Amino acid sequence: MKRLILIWLCILFFGGFDSKGQSCESTNLVHYQYNDIKNILEKNSCLNCHHGINNGWSFDTYRNMFSSGKCGSVIKPGSPATSILVDRLNGGAVDCGNPIPLAAHTIPSKDLLAIETWILVGAPEFCIPEYEEVKNIFNSNQCQDCHNKNGEWSYNTYNSLFFKPGNSVCSDPLVVPFEHNNSFLYKKISGQSDICGQKMLAGNVPMSYEDVARVRDWINSGAFQASRALPVVLTDFSAYNEEDKKVVLYWQTSSEYNTAFFEIENSGDGIQFNTIGKKQASSNPNVLTNYEFTDLTLDLAISIIV
Repeated sequence: MKRLILIWLCILFFGGFDSKGQSCESTNLVHYQYNDIKNILEKNSCLNCHHGINNGWSFDTYRNMFSSGKCGSVIKPGSPATSILVDRLNGGAVDCGNPIPLAAHTIPSKDLLAIETWILVGAPEFCIPEYEEVKNIFNSNQCQDCHNKNGEWSYNTYNSLFFKPGNSVCSDPLVVPFEHNNSFLYKKISGQSDICGQKMLAGNVPMSYEDVARVRDWINSGAFQASRALPVVLTDFSAYNEEDKKVVLYWQTSSEYNTAFFEIENSGDGIQFNTIGKKQASSNPNVLTNYEFTDLTLDLAISIIV
């Protein structure tokens, strides 16, 4: 009997679930980058069908991975629930097109979770920088030569980076968290020609691809000043079908901060979810805690919201 286990999170947690595959680590955040996800897709033989842009969607480059088709955005940073890639891989009914892989095969749940959590933190190409690193990128590109006057845009502090001067003739918002394409700052540093005002390039020397990409990753991850604290570290999650009568869920945390409860949901199609129960959280910061929940409805997708 096929069962699909999904974990949708209102906050971020990392730990367990093939954590060795997460190649990036900052102050409080361990996360995946593009190459980690590319390796996961290659391991699951996705190259058999997706081995070049001429064969439809491809993940051979970061740019190709983000292509859009008739079904919409393959990846929407910060939102795995609305990303076509997750919709196609989740093993259930899909909103558009056909599920993948074909022939009713599914990828391991830990690999699907890795893809979901990568998208959840902004689907970065590289390791996500914090504000101070973004500031250093601007300094290394001599942006301070033009942006050092009172009353004008500045990036000297985190708050000033979001402040648009009153004399600005450009209406676009400077930074839209999780949406680099709608962020005026990204449009400036990426050298787009059809934007308001002058290009933000010192001496007409463009920023390197990696510098632009890392600022883009920072915006798509939420444009936070520092990496977000991790309220929950999940170390285990499993489920089994008990005599075709019920499904028992187990999960374990090794740390919890400011966590009130776990909310359990189920779904008949993997798209629309309904709440079926709650478990009070222990909120122990450094103690292993085990949880169990029994679902009496079979053949449904299960999610846990923390």
